[in-house]
Amino acid sequence: GDGAAHVEDDGMESVNAYLMRRTKMFNQAARESPHDVKVWIDFAQFQDQFLALTNKRAEAAQLIEKKIAILEHALRHHPNNETLLLMLMSETEKIEESSAVLSQWNRICERNYHNPEIWHAFIRYRKRDFNTFSVSQIRGEYDRALRSLAAARRLVKDDLHESEFAIIDFIVEACRFDMQCGSTERAVARLQAAVEFG
Repeated sequence: GDGAAHVEDDGMESVNAYLMRRTKMFNQAARESPHDVKVWIDFAQFQDQFLALTNKRAEAAQLIEKKIAILEHALRHHPNNETLLLMLMSETEKIEESSAVLSQWNRICERNYHNPEIWHAFIRYRKRDFNTFSVSQIRGEYDRALRSLAAARRLVKDDLHESEFAIIDFIVEACRFDMQCGSTERAVARLQAAVEFG
């Protein structure tokens, strides 16, 4: 009837109708099940379908801001969820200034000092942010991550092996970084110190 003619208009209306219907469904699901992390992740990722339909920078920025708002809302229910935090920072990096992104990353690392995946993502960000990149600062971030993970290791009794593997992984990654920067002696010294310490 009347709805079919409306949908067949030019094809775009059916896409818009689909997107609106799915948005309504996600809003309802998030309201009814705020404890379900997967609902929030799917809702945030659904915004990418809107992004695919626009080629205007202003619209894209608005959609990224909406995705960030969804993720921030999800994090009120799941404040330390690794997937949500990493998704949030991935989107934040697209639209915020380096100083604001760095500040937010620092807060996340402080609250999640025990989480090696958060530290890995943070250091990857620091390496690719040319506005704030410096070899000495990246080395400092590796050292900070190692100190934080070592402190967390002392507090965790049940999963000691996982903590130790994370620390070893960071030591190796830091050494690789030193070698890529031409500091082979520093990398060797770091490994020697780790062997003597461990």
